[in-house]
Amino acid sequence: MFKNYNFKILIFSLLLITMIFFIVLALLYKINYKKNILVEIEINNQNQMNFKINSNLYYEINKNSKILIEQKYAKNNENFYLKIKEIKNIKNDVFNVVLFHSTNLKIKPNTRILGKIILSQKSNIFDFIFH
Repeated sequence: MFKNYNFKILIFSLLLITMIFFIVLALLYKINYKKNILVEIEINNQNQMNFKINSNLYYEINKNSKILIEQKYAKNNENFYLKIKEIKNIKNDVFNVVLFHSTNLKIKPNTRILGKIILSQKSNIFDFIFH
């Protein structure tokens, strides 16, 4: 009678350990997430849009990174994405990022608006806990 009961406990504990193992593996696997960084975009007299970044951010972004503009600056009141035109080094550790201009924005020359750089990141659970 006890042998059958011990066998069931053994099977149950093995299943539980196997499930815990797969859960830990899933947590250690790479997690995709989006990192948002706020930037202040300057619009000059020629309606050129640009912002400045440091070298830490320079190595994280590329020309495919998108900049999100809030809906209050868009003509159709929707969130609007801008693309990077070029990135120039102006001085040591300071880079100027020029954006493509869009006619779908309600902006005036010599103003500043807020935008978010959206970066796709891959990480694991330990980076979230210990970073």
